[in-house]
Amino acid sequence: MNKNIKKYKNFYKIFLAVTKNNPIQEKKFLKNIPKKDNNRYLNFCEKISTIVIRLTKKKKINFDYISKAYNDLCFETMREQLIFKKKGEYDAISQKKDNLMIYNSDKKMTAYMLGLLVSQMLWRSHYKIVQWYYLHIKRFKIKKLLEIGPGHGLLSFLAVKEKKLKELMLCDISKSSINFSKNMIKNYNKKINIKYFIKDFTKKINLKEIYDFVVLGEVIEHVYNPEKILKNLKKIIDKKSVIFLSTCANCPAEDHLYRFKDVKEIRSFLKKNGFKILRDLVSPSENVPKKFWKKEKIAINYCCLLKLN
Repeated sequence: MNKNIKKYKNFYKIFLAVTKNNPIQEKKFLKNIPKKDNNRYLNFCEKISTIVIRLTKKKKINFDYISKAYNDLCFETMREQLIFKKKGEYDAISQKKDNLMIYNSDKKMTAYMLGLLVSQMLWRSHYKIVQWYYLHIKRFKIKKLLEIGPGHGLLSFLAVKEKKLKELMLCDISKSSINFSKNMIKNYNKKINIKYFIKDFTKKINLKEIYDFVVLGEVIEHVYNPEKILKNLKKIIDKKSVIFLSTCANCPAEDHLYRFKDVKEIRSFLKKNGFKILRDLVSPSENVPKKFWKKEKIAINYCCLLKLN
């Protein structure tokens, strides 16, 4: 056990709950904890843990529930990876699944979003993506921000805390996600005009405003036709607008309906749809040399900043 963890009270509570129900998680965590900026990482974990506890108190959710939500996410991810490595395709794609069965269930979505929030701390690749986003969002003067598919709302929350926004628009197909995001952001900046709407962004959209920053985190792999999202996105941005986008390659999940085979394919897809990549980050889910990624079907997380080409 890393003694420093005990200093971060809320994170330590969640850490104990997770490892109590699944002792393997302690070894994984200690293996993945950054050797550099250790305190910075643990401070981040404490902030996320404080948010998780605040959100769950309102729903009278205990630590066992949080632990189960995260461990179930890990188990499901492992199961999907085993199927993918055996069959060579995501199970959700093979089964032609409809994600609305998940996104319309408040019970399912609450557990899913809590599990994902905890993964922002305990999965090294997720932590790296969030830190990269947080580092780069500070560089831009953002007045009007749109997040498509906010999920738990963490990325918008970080923008609200860091930037002097005038307007924030959140769009998600799931009512549960919108409500979760509302609770995440609420009370942090009452001067911002915050709007929410429930919409499938692959369908026709009626937004007429132009946004100077758009967040599209872990969204395009959740639909069968991600090019439709990018087509609609072009209607609400201009040449000055910046987009933060994250997605993944060879990363099966219960609700992943589109598979990128590698980072090269992701970059090609974005360029083909009329965007230029300003800068990006590639973060494998496992500490495996790059030459083995393709052969071993290692899940790769990817994020970038984009502009219209």
